Amino acid sequence: MTSRVAPPSTHARGRVWPYPPMTIRVKLLEALRQVNRVLDVPTPKTYGIDEAKWDALLPLMSEQALASGSPGNNPRVPDEKTIQLLYREAWD
Repeated sequence: MTSRVAPPSTHARGRVWPYPPMTIRVKLLEALRQVNRVLDVPTPKTYGIDEAKWDALLPLMSEQALASGSPGNNPRVPDEKTIQLLYREAWD
């Protein structure tokens, strides 16, 4: 039986990655979470922010993030809904 291996992904600059894009993202997120654990970086939840208040502020936080111009510095500029999802993911 032959194993199926996904073809390497090509980076925008022409580099070939040995993993499919989703695998790269998962590996990056795992590494970043590990760094946060080692450095004891609190999540909003562990910092003591009330979840209901956090959720209620998501529209304002995403609006302010877009107004800051920072999202425009990324290769893919997120919209307000995507920023809210990212903040929600950061909760815990």
